[in-house]
Amino acid sequence: EKQEQQKIGTFFTALDRYITIHQRKLENIQKLKKSLLQQMFV
Repeated sequence: EKQEQQKIGTFFTALDRYITIHQRKLENIQKLKKSLLQQMFV
């Protein structure tokens, strides 16, 4: 029971990190897109 709860906690911690990393990647890609679009119309 306790061990299973720890495994679930570990899983959600890892999932949270995974989501955070991908959110940062998405933000960087969106910034790049914005920058490239601005350069196209200069």
